[in-house]
Amino acid sequence: METANRCCNALRQHNGLGRIEDLGVFYVQHKTSLEKQHAKTNYQIAPKLVQLGAALRAGPAHDLEGFTRRFDLYRTDPTALKLRELLASTDAHQLAGLPTTVLAVCLMYIKPLAILSSGHKVVAVEIAPSAPRTRDAASLRMKQIVLDNQSRTIRRLRAQLATERRGLATMKKEHEDTQVALEASHKVIAGLTEIGLSMSKQIERMKAKKRQVKESHVVCHQKFQARIQEVEDSMQAQHLIIEALVEEKDSLLQTIQGLQEANNAPTPFDDEWEEEPEEQPDEEEIEYIPLGEGEIDDE
Repeated sequence: METANRCCNALRQHNGLGRIEDLGVFYVQHKTSLEKQHAKTNYQIAPKLVQLGAALRAGPAHDLEGFTRRFDLYRTDPTALKLRELLASTDAHQLAGLPTTVLAVCLMYIKPLAILSSGHKVVAVEIAPSAPRTRDAASLRMKQIVLDNQSRTIRRLRAQLATERRGLATMKKEHEDTQVALEASHKVIAGLTEIGLSMSKQIERMKAKKRQVKESHVVCHQKFQARIQEVEDSMQAQHLIIEALVEEKDSLLQTIQGLQEANNAPTPFDDEWEEEPEEQPDEEEIEYIPLGEGEIDDE
């Protein structure tokens, strides 16, 4: 009660021209005392009070209906709710003489009041509890606002869920495309691997064939070398035999020459002499000689 009275007195010091901004300033100045009375109050609302007051004072102060319509836009603002908690303990008769903005807040959120505005003079009078703007109606409006907020939150969450589902579907499609591309890459890699293996086998076969050809070439070369060596050995042996025969011939010629000299015989013909073939008489030229005539037949 004392805090509310101090708040009202602080507003009255401005000759009836107090503003919600002044309430915010007062709140900051007396934060410690308010802290003890309202332990659950958000103590960071002073800047919000300034913004709210500037918005509420956008129209004439005596235009209560227009002011109420404008204030309906801020019913869900946390600042307005904290303002209600701040002024909840204020009596109706103590609000007389306050500015129209504060009275409107009290009318909508604190107690049932009837406000009569005449120029700059404002009078507050209590009305019956059955007035249309009672605390029950305000609580119902607050519940409706909460339900509306929940509905908007649900719609927003559903929209986010739909967006996430679309993103998930897109990601799933991209994943499937990537999987298909990966499978195609695996197939290509498998085909290239098979080709590489077949080429490796062909290369191995060609290497084995090359080794066989090389080995056969070496064997043939060795055989040819052995045969050439055998031919050379046989030729050398024949050469030695020829030399031996020549020497034997020379010795035989010397022996024959010695014997001829000893017997006074003519020298034998040279090696270059060729024997003339004996002429055989033709059968027509042979004359028949009887045995009784001529030489004696040894038979």
